[in-house]
Amino acid sequence: MRDTTAPELVLLHTPYRSDGCKVEIVRKSNAAVVDITALVQSGSITFSSDNRVAKCDISIEDVYPVCNPDSISPYISGSSYNTPGALLWPNNELKVYFGVNDLGSTVTDLKLAFHGVLGDSIGPGSKPGKKTVSMTVCDQAKRLQDCFIKGEYIYGADGGSPVVSVIQGILNDNFTWTKSSDEYKKLHIKPTLDGNLNIDGCLFVVYPVKVGNCSVWDAINKVIACTASDDIGYELRYSFLPDGDTSTSDCDGSTITVSGDGFYLTLLEIDQSKTVDDDSIDAAVDEVSEYRINIFDDTIRNDIWGVFYDRNTKERIEVNRQDSSSIASYGKRTMVIGQDDVPFIDTYAEMWNLLGVAINALKDVPATDAFATQLMYHLDPNDLLGTTFARLTTGSASVGLTSITHNFAPGAGAGGRKKFFTSYTGTRDRVTGNTKYNPGGGDDPTSIVAPPIQAAGSESSFYQDSDSSYTRTILHVERLPEIQVEHYEWKYSINGSGEWIYHTTNDPWLRIENQPPETGIVWSCRAKLKGGLR
Repeated sequence: MRDTTAPELVLLHTPYRSDGCKVEIVRKSNAAVVDITALVQSGSITFSSDNRVAKCDISIEDVYPVCNPDSISPYISGSSYNTPGALLWPNNELKVYFGVNDLGSTVTDLKLAFHGVLGDSIGPGSKPGKKTVSMTVCDQAKRLQDCFIKGEYIYGADGGSPVVSVIQGILNDNFTWTKSSDEYKKLHIKPTLDGNLNIDGCLFVVYPVKVGNCSVWDAINKVIACTASDDIGYELRYSFLPDGDTSTSDCDGSTITVSGDGFYLTLLEIDQSKTVDDDSIDAAVDEVSEYRINIFDDTIRNDIWGVFYDRNTKERIEVNRQDSSSIASYGKRTMVIGQDDVPFIDTYAEMWNLLGVAINALKDVPATDAFATQLMYHLDPNDLLGTTFARLTTGSASVGLTSITHNFAPGAGAGGRKKFFTSYTGTRDRVTGNTKYNPGGGDDPTSIVAPPIQAAGSESSFYQDSDSSYTRTILHVERLPEIQVEHYEWKYSINGSGEWIYHTTNDPWLRIENQPPETGIVWSCRAKLKGGLR
């Protein structure tokens, strides 16, 4: 939930008021800002705990005939809108602002509600009697989605690396931006981790993981998944931070002071044990409409097993976590999470935490509450929203928000009617965070992913022929179970050569032929495990 002033919060809970909106397009070529609010027919902005990329769908009325030189259609090159280039064009930016004020007063205090990048869909078209342009715009994650990492690279040290540093390293290595400030590729961590980013005490540790041949967005989310932090209450998304905010830190643990309201790439902690409401909907004050409830039990799971191979002992371990109240109410509903599903969870603590989150999300009837109120731009997914409207929550006093959509029509184009409201979807009585689990039960994994290891090495063995003309060096390591290992990856350097040479073998040894006697070799070996490199 965004911070609000007391007068602002009163206005947000007052249906009878003035609502305001501003929609801007920002040209990438020259940073020029063009206000298109008067042309906007309608729009919606959706934030979801299950989809970390926010989206805005917007419909714009082109009030001029398509042949008119002032048409906003991106294909009318002579238009004032399209000079020096098309305004509604990929890589330009869209910003949407909302504001409220006393009824009959002009709205002057506008708050940034969305910041996105054009390109997903721009469709000039028409409706009866009107020329239109419809767009789907993703938030700033789009640039990370469009930035492709060619090749594969290893991130993370054998002894573990802070996941926040690994993510920042991927951003630094692969994502560039033409603006002078590096704020666009800086990872923000919220809450601050009190400098506890060293390996010994850090909860966010990643072991060597291969990333590449994918987008930067997929890569950094893969790293998050590798730590299980994505499953135990953390989300990586572009989150709103106000000017002067000091609630976040960088990957070195230093406090970041935000300069300018904006949406910044942020690792957010999701408090799933929350019991105090962030805000409340009062049926006697707020305008509640379109409420509905969908009740179903096919996703209930209250007896959840986790199967993994321990990082250090290599021992196969099964962990079980149950909810006795849920079992008493609905019978035992079993689910298995295998290491095929979560290949980088390989300690008891990680698996226990994951099972706890799964139990929290799946133990009860997931009645989905859906309703609408006046525009309330300060609420976020994973907020706990209290309510006095009994039918809204089937007897519960609160709703954990999973999806929020702000709907707006600042003027519905020329001569239209203003309309603003917010739609919510939530789970009654608790915050669940990401709920994209496979609740259908599962089998024991057929191919086990072993824990992160650096294959133990032995001394090189030297073999020399009778005339001492060459040396064969055999590098070898201890063989790992074949069910776990796909192949072995070697890296070695001949002393004095100044270069690394890479090889892959199916067996745990490598022969290096035709070297002079007494050749010195520096080398290392890593096992490529089934299901991913660790």
